[in-house]
Amino acid sequence: MERGFYYLMSETLPREGYFFMEIWTATRSLRVAAAFGTLGVPIRIEKMIDERTGRANETYYLGLSDSMNTFRTKAIKDRYENGDLERDEPGHHLLDALAGMHNRDMILDATEKGKRIHLVKVPRIDRSLYVEGESGFLGIGGHPAVIRTGDLKLVAALGRIGVPILWVEGQKGSRNYLLPASWSCFGVVLDVAMFVKRFREKTLEDLENPFFYALGGLRARERMLDARREEREMVLIRKPNSAKAAFVDPDSTNVALDKMRKFFNS
Repeated sequence: MERGFYYLMSETLPREGYFFMEIWTATRSLRVAAAFGTLGVPIRIEKMIDERTGRANETYYLGLSDSMNTFRTKAIKDRYENGDLERDEPGHHLLDALAGMHNRDMILDATEKGKRIHLVKVPRIDRSLYVEGESGFLGIGGHPAVIRTGDLKLVAALGRIGVPILWVEGQKGSRNYLLPASWSCFGVVLDVAMFVKRFREKTLEDLENPFFYALGGLRARERMLDARREEREMVLIRKPNSAKAAFVDPDSTNVALDKMRKFFNS
């Protein structure tokens, strides 16, 4: 089962062509936006032109809360940015989603740039991350049964629950990642082959497993990259000497501009 991901496109704007940003939380980080999307937070992707500078920027706007209204986005984002979330809740699913993207990037660094990486356990919790180091991939020696897969997202997500890459075969565009068919993950032997089989059959029942959030972050990132290619540009207009601002369609009607003025004057 695939975890839900939410984002809002510019096409969801009312035809009057206005959008006020105060109810949303902004980030320039694709990773952070994708991670929140994995948790069910609506996301708005905006390519905006600042009317004061003429500079085009891409910003992700996160909804007030997740779809079930179980948390406030800004509160979690602030805790993540100041380090409190990782310190107090290292097993938070936002961090799982971010870890999936981190693992993917580390694996690409290893296969495309020759960096040596290995999987390490996160302190205090049963989670793991790829880090740069001297040891590199473990090799297939001593592993009578291995799994071969070309699915980088799957491999990166499995890394979050302690399953390492043993070796990599092939060239860019046709690589296979070799994984152990079974592995001791945090003191418990996991039948990796069966886990992957059940995942592909969509019969895994523990949807709160960090694996799903790590994979969800990777899928959300991929969808957002596709979505932002289709996004139309909006103009960001700021009220002088005020924190208020509004996105306006370049083809806005007079009705939209009147509503913007009322917003600025409220």
